[in-house]
Amino acid sequence: MDAVLIQPALAVEPGGVVETELRIRNTGERVDQYTYEALGTPARWIAFDRPSVSLVPGTEGSVFMRVAPPRRPGTPSGTFPFGIRVTAQSGGRSVVAEGDVEVARFDETFAELVPRTVRGRRRAAHELAVDNRGNSNINATLKGIDPERQVQFRFKPSALVIMPGTSGFATVEVRPRRRFLRGPSVMRPYKIRLESTGQPPVDVDGGLMQEALIPSALPKVLLGLAALVVAWSVFLRPTVKSAATNAVADNVAEASQLAASQAVAPALAQADQRLQAVEEAAGLPPGGALSLTPAGGAAGGGGAGGGGAGGAASATTTVPGGQGSGLANLGDPFDRVLTPAAGLYKVPEATVLSVTDIVLQNPNGDAGELRIKRGTAETLFTLSLANFRDLDYHFLAPLVFPAESEVRFEVTCTNPTPGSCTTALYLGGYLKKIPPPT
Repeated sequence: MDAVLIQPALAVEPGGVVETELRIRNTGERVDQYTYEALGTPARWIAFDRPSVSLVPGTEGSVFMRVAPPRRPGTPSGTFPFGIRVTAQSGGRSVVAEGDVEVARFDETFAELVPRTVRGRRRAAHELAVDNRGNSNINATLKGIDPERQVQFRFKPSALVIMPGTSGFATVEVRPRRRFLRGPSVMRPYKIRLESTGQPPVDVDGGLMQEALIPSALPKVLLGLAALVVAWSVFLRPTVKSAATNAVADNVAEASQLAASQAVAPALAQADQRLQAVEEAAGLPPGGALSLTPAGGAAGGGGAGGGGAGGAASATTTVPGGQGSGLANLGDPFDRVLTPAAGLYKVPEATVLSVTDIVLQNPNGDAGELRIKRGTAETLFTLSLANFRDLDYHFLAPLVFPAESEVRFEVTCTNPTPGSCTTALYLGGYLKKIPPPT
């Protein structure tokens, strides 16, 4: 028997179809049936119009073969050899017809800034997420496009290398070139561009909402603080000072009486204990706001019948000043990417995680179900992978994960190939250290 491909060199784009003819000739002396199968890398993309052909001696038959590589990141580009093995039913003899198929490259890049608009006085930061949905690597450099020259850019990292079917992430820090003290916030629009060799550039829109260096509410806060200072000076401080002075005078008189019959030092010690009670009654902080200090000591006179001079005490009053508290601090910026293979993040000891942004990526259209859980018992989200490719959540009230709790990302993959799901979860927010109790 003989087998030959009419067109052995083929070219096709992912998502397209190319056909050729396989011609088989029966060179034997009896009727025989022939089957065929594809060999090599393109074998999974090859299909035949019928499973077998029967030929009488000296005749030949044709089988039409279709090559259809799918348009997805798992389809490689390049030239791949293949073979068609034809086997006779009688005797098990076989021959191989060889050919080549050239699979073209296709590019499909998706990029997004999270969040798209940021706010800040001196600086702010985005998270840039890039998905490679093509079948070749992306070697991209990052660049800021600002025709008005109002913003400066800084990228960490400044270039990304992304394999097919995967995602890359970078931090984009923006700073206004000029600042202003007061006034309403001003929008500074710009673009982030990905430039890759052999691919058209990809632009992503973003913006900085620049705020004034002096917040609009600051004058009102300062006015309120000034009113509190005046109220303290005019009304509260004289009352506290008067009460403290009267209490000190009473205790000094009592100490003087005790000193007349006992030693001066024990009398002052007793008076000092009573002063602490006065501090608590007057609402003053403990530990020395009111105190007695010796002002004089005993002095002896000469002669056998000489007498000693008595001691005296003086009192001092101090009122501690107040200290304002700062604004609440959410903590340090936090981001993390979880995948089906590494789907667990444990909050460190003595910290609190506040999640403000969740971005879900399903670039390949995987099938199955995902769950986002707090620990093992509490499920926060349950989503079907068939319902989305890209999905964002941004929370005004963040999701809070206490110290040593777990963020779990679980994926039940129902793709034909087990474990082939490439779904990814991006977490954004803040991680705050909890000060030890005092």
